[in-house]
Amino acid sequence: MEVHLVDHLMISRMNVDRYEEAQRLLEGCFNRLEVLLPDDAELHATLLSKQASLYSEWSGYAESQGQVEEMKRKRSQTIEAYQESFALLQRAEQEDDISPLQRDTIKKKQASVLNNLAYQLNRAGRFAEALSVINHCIDLKKQGYADLDSLAASSSRKRCGLTNSPVRRSGGAPIQETHDLKPIVGSTR
Repeated sequence: MEVHLVDHLMISRMNVDRYEEAQRLLEGCFNRLEVLLPDDAELHATLLSKQASLYSEWSGYAESQGQVEEMKRKRSQTIEAYQESFALLQRAEQEDDISPLQRDTIKKKQASVLNNLAYQLNRAGRFAEALSVINHCIDLKKQGYADLDSLAASSSRKRCGLTNSPVRRSGGAPIQETHDLKPIVGSTR
């Protein structure tokens, strides 16, 4: 519940370019939940995904302001956070005491993180890595671990050669990152 609330507060700050405030909110959440993180890889992965989302938005802002070095630094932090998030989700998937529903939810989160990671790798010019990651994402989505339209978006991104051009929905709106990692229903988080 706290992660969800903090996420909304962060988004409101990011919408008005107050990235330092959003970061402080997330750091406070990390600190309050720190005791739970070693035993809850899924929760830790969710927080890292929120962090990656923040860095991604911040990177875009820096780019729009002509702050090339800051943009590159934030993009690098975004990629690192998504990679760590995915590794934690893989660990969470291997835990013995998770239900089939939890395992399916984790795989869906993996697909989302991989989609976002591929987008960031592509933006950073790391095309071979982006292609490998998007292929893994598409494999998960073909197995049913996807939101509606997300398989089409990932496939379209791959078909477009992972260019810097955003993939567009049928109505013309760009599809970039998804920020839908939430703890599973019934979770105590």
